[in-house]
Amino acid sequence: MAKRAKTRHKRRTTPIDFVWRLFLALIQICLLLGLLGVAAAGVGAVWLYRTYATDLPEPSEIGRRRPAETTKIYARDGTTLLYELVDPNGQRRTVVAFNDIPQTLKNATVAVEDASFYQNPGVDARAIARAFVQNQRSAAVVSGASTITQQLVRNILLPLEERSEVSLERKIREAFLAFRVSREYSKDQILGRYLNEVYYGHQAYGVEAAAQIFFGKPVAQLNDAEATLIAGLPQSPTTYDPFINYDAAKARQRIVLDQMVKTGILDRDQATTIYQTPVRLVAERIDIAAPHFVYYVRQQLEERYGPDVIYRGGLRVVTSLDLSWQIKAEQIVRQHIIEGANGQPPLRSRNATNAAALVLSPSNEVLAMVGSADFNDRAINGQVNVTLAERQPGSALKPIIYAAALRKGWTPATVLWDERTEFRSADGAVYAPNNYDNAFHGPQRVRMALANSLNIPAVQTLDFVGVETFVQQSHDLGITTFTDPSRFGLSMALGSNEVRLLDLANVYSTFRDSGSLRPTVSILRVTDSRGAVLDNGARTQPRQALGPQGQQIAYLISDMLSDNQARWYMFGRDNVMELPDGRPAAVKTGTSNEWKDAWAVGYTP
Repeated sequence: MAKRAKTRHKRRTTPIDFVWRLFLALIQICLLLGLLGVAAAGVGAVWLYRTYATDLPEPSEIGRRRPAETTKIYARDGTTLLYELVDPNGQRRTVVAFNDIPQTLKNATVAVEDASFYQNPGVDARAIARAFVQNQRSAAVVSGASTITQQLVRNILLPLEERSEVSLERKIREAFLAFRVSREYSKDQILGRYLNEVYYGHQAYGVEAAAQIFFGKPVAQLNDAEATLIAGLPQSPTTYDPFINYDAAKARQRIVLDQMVKTGILDRDQATTIYQTPVRLVAERIDIAAPHFVYYVRQQLEERYGPDVIYRGGLRVVTSLDLSWQIKAEQIVRQHIIEGANGQPPLRSRNATNAAALVLSPSNEVLAMVGSADFNDRAINGQVNVTLAERQPGSALKPIIYAAALRKGWTPATVLWDERTEFRSADGAVYAPNNYDNAFHGPQRVRMALANSLNIPAVQTLDFVGVETFVQQSHDLGITTFTDPSRFGLSMALGSNEVRLLDLANVYSTFRDSGSLRPTVSILRVTDSRGAVLDNGARTQPRQALGPQGQQIAYLISDMLSDNQARWYMFGRDNVMELPDGRPAAVKTGTSNEWKDAWAVGYTP
């Protein structure tokens, strides 16, 4: 009997089975795609790195690079700022420690520039995606996604020509660098460096310069309103310039505060209070105290250290200037020239439109230097420093001639004849000088001849000592301008050859100091941006400029120059060279050819 064949019945597929199998298939596909995606991403990353990032600078360059800082020049107290030397083609900057920056300024900067700063690895993927979408829609680069770290590496590590480049390549290089920098430096280090580097407008790089320019105070003293206003400027310093467009700057401050509320740093009431707090901007004009002196110091700094150091090295220069003396000297010059003084009309009413003044301490430090009646007056060439200009000194040079004669054995009692005298030069030319009053006064002792500034005895004295001896004595006393022998002659006795007021003041200072010549000092101390001392004001030893009998000769010159009774013969009693308090004043006047310049140089013995 044949067996019945077995029939297999296929189990029907239920909807649940179909869904399950589809799910498993999709998982397999996703895993495969995921693996392929990871592999592709890895390959892509390697390709991007090799293509764009192999020649990137090292992140450690951030730590090694010192940002350029401006040099500050201070008065002798070490705290009164006279001027900040700004590179005409550069920037104003002072680096400050991270702890000296107000927390509000740090928080505001992070909130408005890079809200995820403390969480992101140097780049913000969400911001990149958002910017990508916006740029694709606009078919152009209209939105950035730069974190604080990216901005920092762009400003420090990327080449100058690449920083302003708008391209995908630059963004990729920037992102690679930012990622590496975030792994090498702490967030506070990155933020601190950023706040010392970023541009705020008006040549202000870094928060300290911005605080000084906009508010006239150190960044550590900014209140919350000032800090949040500054924090909004870097996005567009020109657009939000508070000096030019205050309303735009306040609108930007509102955005900063809104971001601080959004990130939980402030509540709405706090933000409103800060926004409503008035801020007082300082005048946009950068003031300079004692401008002629400051530029004189700048010239010396350039000669010592070079322009690159003084404009970018952040030097701190303490000078000899006493601001109270400077202000007083400026007032006196202005009163006599422009306003009138002692009941007299201003000198400019008699065509005397300019003046200068110089004050030296007993140790030859420059306490005050007024180079003109008005630094900003172009009509009088006010920016020319007359204390350094070469001008004819007239009779103010005569003490040097008589000092040379005293070295040759003369005394204050030596008699000279003030009478018409003709002097004949080697080439036969005749020189016959006249006195100021066009009169002759007969026999005169040296004391009287010097005190009353008689011309003929002075020329006789120069003829006695010899022009070469006089020139050498002038050099020994600090005169630097007698360099052209073709102009040497007996007329030098009456100040026909130009000198600088600074040099002549040094000559008189040497007479006061018993013949000891000291260099004129204007810089007391120089330190670099790290506080290292570059110049501690060490002085060269004074040298005797009047020979072995220098102390006695200097004493005699001082005694003759301060003899009030001897001066009465020509100047009368109670003349302007007598001090009201009765102290002696060793002083000499001088008038140049054609009445162009009038001098008065002196000291209190």
